[in-house]
This record gives sequence, structure tokens and C-alpha cells, in this order.
Amino acid sequence: MFHMKKIKMTCNSKCIDECSKHAGCVAVDFCVKCRQTERKDQSAYNICHMYGESFVSGGRCDDKWETTIILPELEKQVVLNNTRVVGVERSFAEPTSVRTERDCFDKCLGDLFCVAFTFCTCPTKAQKCTLYSDVRMSLVEERGTSTHFILRRVQSSSDVYT
Repeated sequence: MFHMKKIKMTCNSKCIDECSKHAGCVAVDFCVKCRQTERKDQSAYNICHMYGESFVSGGRCDDKWETTIILPELEKQVVLNNTRVVGVERSFAEPTSVRTERDCFDKCLGDLFCVAFTFCTCPTKAQKCTLYSDVRMSLVEERGTSTHFILRRVQSSSDVYT
């Protein structure tokens, strides 16, 4: 089983490509704004952090870092708390009518292109549920938001929500 590995890379896209070559690698972290000249950044400069499923825990709150999930490699349902997707949203009718995580899950499952959704318990947001279709997506920290990755072999929300 792939756990975690650090290697020197020149950019985030090469880091993602390298992860794709390792069986069990499902996510990468890369410091896209680290500078070799800044002392505090030197240990992270051009270092690719690759993670297996058991090590994926969420997005970083530091905007210097970019966390990317590689969905085809996921073997189990993954939920990341306090994490939001940065990516292209899928649209659906009446998004503000979805009020629960289970309803959001069902919306995503009913959309053939949906691979992930975020659900926010934030009181200030009218739209609680957002769907995504990209196979590679970045993550950032956001309090009150959970990100769920959908496995297509799941047939209904009853398989996940009991």
C-alpha cells in the first residue's frame, strides 16, 4: 500500500504526473509559491509530497500550497472535513433547494459526470451543495464545508448514509 513519499520536482503538474505512475498514490501537495531564496520556504521548495488514501486528510490553509486529488486512484469513499474544492462547478436545477448532505450526495450520484461534491453548513451561504466533474481537483481549507468524493460503484446514498 502506498503511504507517503517526498521527491524533488520542478512544478505541480510534474508532481501530479509522478503520482499517477505510483500505484496507490491518490493525492499530491506542492508549494506553488515557495521561493528558494526565502529561508522559511527552503525545505519545501520544489518538493512533491505524494499521499496514499490513508494519508489524505484535507486541504492546506496556506495559500502557498496546492493540494490535488487524483480521483481514478481512489478505492473507497473519502470525505474531507473543513475542505472545499477549487474547480469548475456543475450546474443543476434549484441548487438552493438542497438542504442536507444526503440530498447533495443523491444529486451528485444522479449526475453521470459528478465525481465530487461539497456541502457547506455555513449559515451565510444560500447554496449549500456544489457538484464537480473534474478528475483532478485542488483543495483548500474552508471551515464548515465538507468535500465528498463519489465512487461510481456506489448505487445510492443508502450505501453510504445509514
